[in-house]
Amino acid sequence: MLTTIYQQAETALANMELLLLERFSTLLKQELHYAFNIEPR
Repeated sequence: MLTTIYQQAETALANMELLLLERFSTLLKQELHYAFNIEPR
């Protein structure tokens, strides 16, 4: 039973990997832009 759940979770994450990396990249760029250009020093 646990092996099946693990395999399903692993498959789901593998299927979402590209989407997750793209989202992480977008959020990182936004945060860095805010930190360097908007946030008061």
